[in-house]
Amino acid sequence: MKRLKKRNILSIKSLIMMFFVFSGAFYLYVINATAIQGYKIREKENKITNLQKENETLEIKKAELTSLYRIEEEVKNKGMEKIEEIVYLNDKKAIAYRK
Repeated sequence: MKRLKKRNILSIKSLIMMFFVFSGAFYLYVINATAIQGYKIREKENKITNLQKENETLEIKKAELTSLYRIEEEVKNKGMEKIEEIVYLNDKKAIAYRK
């Protein structure tokens, strides 16, 4: 009977020990998973910030390239001339016909 009691106490102690070991391992797993998620979120936030900065830069460049001053400068540099009179073609006065 004492032997059986001793065995039961050892079984309970080993079960308690296993419970604490598995609890500790699970705790470490959860902490690690949380840290990884935090790192991934930080990476995404940095990427968003960089893309926003790049977008602002591209918007400024777009505004510069499409400004009237820039277009007039390009016209002068390419030797184009200003149009004095605009003439539109009507459909009735077609230049070429296909038969």
